[in-house]
Amino acid sequence: MLLNLVVLSHEALGGDVVNLTVTDSAGNSSGCSSVVTVVDIVLPIVLTTDGTMVFDTSATAQITAEDINNGSWDNYDISTLQLDIDSFTTDDLGRM
Repeated sequence: MLLNLVVLSHEALGGDVVNLTVTDSAGNSSGCSSVVTVVDIVLPIVLTTDGTMVFDTSATAQITAEDINNGSWDNYDISTLQLDIDSFTTDDLGRM
């Protein structure tokens, strides 16, 4: 038996054609193709760190996802880091 694709990795996400050829001891062979679909079902791991924010002269402070990201990772690739709140005023003191 001969298989044209043995190892599939995250680079192969989506459908890939895999060909299987079977040869008997007399040298006769036959083949067939199948579509193998690779999917990523592993959730990303989110790691954050606490931080201190300093208000600017307009009494506001802003953070980015990169400011509190502490090495989040995924087995494939992280496409975005997104915060639900990224801007703060003095009204937020003590509430977060």
